[in-house]
Amino acid sequence: MGLATEQASAQQRWPGWLELVRVHPWRSLAVFTAIAMGSAVLIAALPRRARSDVEYELSSGIYEPQRQCGRLVDADGQEAPEHPRNGLPRDTATFTGRAEDLARILAAAREATDGQRTVAVHAIDGMAGVGKTTLVVHAGHRLAKLFPDGQLFIDLYAHTAGHTPVAPSDALASLLLANGLAPQLLPATLEERAALWRGRLAGRKVLLVLDNAASYEQVLPLLPGAGQCLVLVTSRRRLAALDAVVLALDTLPAEQASSLFVRLSGRDVSEMDPIEVDQVVRLCGCLPLAVSLVAGRLRHHPTWKGADVIADLTATESRLETIRAESKAAAAAFDLSHRYLPAERQLLFRRLGLHPGADVDAYAAAALADLPLLRVQEHLELLYDEHLLEEPSRGRYRMHDLVRDYSRTLAATEEAHQRDLARERLYDYYQSTAALADQQIARDPRVASAAPANWAGTAPDVSTIHRALVWMRSEQANLFDCIRAAQKDARHRRVVGLASAAAGYLFHDGLYRPAAELHRAAISAAQAVGDQSGEAGAYYDLAPMLYCTGDTEGAAAALRRAVDMYREIGQPLGEANSLKELAFVTHVAGDSATAKPMQEEAVALYQELGQPLGEANALNYLGYTLLADDYAGAIDALTRSLGIYRQLNDRHGTADALQHLGDAWSCTGQLARAVEANEQALPIFRELGDRLRERNALLSLAYALRLLGDFQRANSVAEEALAICRDLGEWSGEVHCLTTLAALRLSTGNPQDAITMLAGPLRFYHDQQNETAYATTLDYLAQAHNALGDHAKADELWQLALQIYRRLNERLGHAEVLNNLGALNLELGDLQQAQRYHQNALQIAREIHAPIEEAHALRGLGRCALRHNEIDTSLDQLRQAQRIFEQTGAYQSKEVAIEIIDISRTNSKRRSPIGKWIRRI
Repeated sequence: MGLATEQASAQQRWPGWLELVRVHPWRSLAVFTAIAMGSAVLIAALPRRARSDVEYELSSGIYEPQRQCGRLVDADGQEAPEHPRNGLPRDTATFTGRAEDLARILAAAREATDGQRTVAVHAIDGMAGVGKTTLVVHAGHRLAKLFPDGQLFIDLYAHTAGHTPVAPSDALASLLLANGLAPQLLPATLEERAALWRGRLAGRKVLLVLDNAASYEQVLPLLPGAGQCLVLVTSRRRLAALDAVVLALDTLPAEQASSLFVRLSGRDVSEMDPIEVDQVVRLCGCLPLAVSLVAGRLRHHPTWKGADVIADLTATESRLETIRAESKAAAAAFDLSHRYLPAERQLLFRRLGLHPGADVDAYAAAALADLPLLRVQEHLELLYDEHLLEEPSRGRYRMHDLVRDYSRTLAATEEAHQRDLARERLYDYYQSTAALADQQIARDPRVASAAPANWAGTAPDVSTIHRALVWMRSEQANLFDCIRAAQKDARHRRVVGLASAAAGYLFHDGLYRPAAELHRAAISAAQAVGDQSGEAGAYYDLAPMLYCTGDTEGAAAALRRAVDMYREIGQPLGEANSLKELAFVTHVAGDSATAKPMQEEAVALYQELGQPLGEANALNYLGYTLLADDYAGAIDALTRSLGIYRQLNDRHGTADALQHLGDAWSCTGQLARAVEANEQALPIFRELGDRLRERNALLSLAYALRLLGDFQRANSVAEEALAICRDLGEWSGEVHCLTTLAALRLSTGNPQDAITMLAGPLRFYHDQQNETAYATTLDYLAQAHNALGDHAKADELWQLALQIYRRLNERLGHAEVLNNLGALNLELGDLQQAQRYHQNALQIAREIHAPIEEAHALRGLGRCALRHNEIDTSLDQLRQAQRIFEQTGAYQSKEVAIEIIDISRTNSKRRSPIGKWIRRI
């Protein structure tokens, strides 16, 4: 029988079949002939998709009953049951991971079928290749039994090569026909089709997968109206307008990506090096598509090892060139997302590939693209919606590694001149804004602004220290990345400018080690172009980083170099800044005699230049230097400094001066004022986020509290300071904290703990040749050995400390050790030597106006007099000591008062008639 005869026979059996061809033209005559005749030969000859539709319609028997109003009815007019259809694509046998995401979808299915009237809609969005379709198809097969009325799948072609997105009307036609609607009953308009679709699904349990959706408008007409249906929508776009539960699919966790790679590679787990597998999947960005493509290459190359794949992935600038299998490539998936973007958004996307850092904000993006900020903000948000960008925090965007590679590939197609201009605008933006922020953060007036003269773009507000710190902390990593990129491109002046602009912040936040590397690079860059001013500034910026990481000698050398260079090129402001810092380092290293005139010279330079901030800073440091032996001079300098800071409304400087005044008042026995000053300084440092100076204030407070006898609070405060130092990685501060804590252990009767704590500081101060701190540590160590009964060791350590203090003319430390040696000799029975030590200590303490040490000397002399049986002299000296301790608030006041009472009672008994009689007996 020929084809014409078969068609005639079919017309006799189903008179309406020619009408079906007319209303549904995409079905060929052969399709309907195959249906009519049930010809296996003709069916087999059809394309796969058409054949699937034919087989379903034959199994459903849609042409035997009659259709009425879109419902299937039998000869008696009763609704005929339809056979449910599973139209889901084939499940993936190697499905791996996604347990939490799958659980959410399965839970949604249970909710959808529990009798509620609301249709459950879940939108699964994510970047290209993340596995959205794989997940929903796998979930659909798991859920088939919960939706006995059918599982329908339709690809809406938002991002499919060779296809345009499916119009909602066409999508509804496909869904209605797949659901059993006779083609001749298909309504003409979108609204009629949507209404019919909602009516057909009413009361049914159907799973509907709308894959690869383009927009909210495309999806909305396809949604069921009510009933126990579950709709799973996948899209590369975030369908924010869709009333749905959103599941944003991220890349796989590394361990799940590794498991997927091993399974798809066809290798046994024992054959694979887990370290190599982990490196491979990380090079694939843990993106399922990329992992599967690379695993496929390994599967088809039995001789390859994991190391071979790694070598391929790291051999080129772009990994995307390697991540492909046959005609399928990761780059093609990204290209489908990119090609539909408007031209200006495409420009921004490829310019983002030029950014050397990990993330970007709208200001930096605007600089790269040379576009207005508001337009760039809109573009960034829409690129985020397309999953071409991620938003790890509000207003900050980043790319997946492979998307970044794709963006850089696109950027490479631009002219080199355009790329260079974009990078220069980006560097200008960062350098200019960092320089503005530095004006709020840096503690010294700058020799010259680091801001580039030609920058006129939009920048965020960094006009307060809080805003400046927020911006710098957000952009810290990007600044480092820009500097490294500028180094790579030999942009030497850019390296110098960026490093200088970031210096104040890096010191403020305690990033000492990375900052030291950065400033060394700036020195080299300045030398490469003969920039003496930039080189001097880099040395000046390097010095505090070296000091805070324990290299006091290196810091002093850098500052001496800066002073010499600034003098040579005639920049007195730079000279004053460097001289002030050199004096500070010199004092800390134990040479206060040299430091004092340098600091005074810096003060004079600032006054000549009319730089009140610099003058206040230098006076502040001068006061700190004078604390070694001139408390009156220290308090005068610090008070002047505090006044200038308050006139300038400089809260940072005000807090710093208060902290140093706290030290001065502790040394002069004004302990309550010392506590008050540090308690005023602490909240300012905390508000400003200056953890280094917060640590200083905490230690100053701990010192005053220890003298007051509040050991518990002092210990708590010192522990807090220690935690800050460890957070900052500041070993020089950490050893200071340990020394303070050791002194507290001595005060509370734990000498062995003190010895353990002092081991590190003793080595550190010895290695750094910080003689003042070394002598202080020797003093505490001697006290600990003395408390444990090792008097010989204690004497040896105290004698060594005494020699250092004498050589350095550190008179307070000198007096302290003399008093300790006096107490030791009194205990050992050498009253004459004990008295000499205490008498010398008393003389020094009165000369430098150190009342607490004066009281200790008087107490020691009183005890010596008591041992000589000079009761009246002893009581007089002890009463003087007690009055001084009481005036200062020192805790020893009560101890001495008890001594006086005991001696008075004993003396009273000795003088009574009975006492005299007892002595005669």
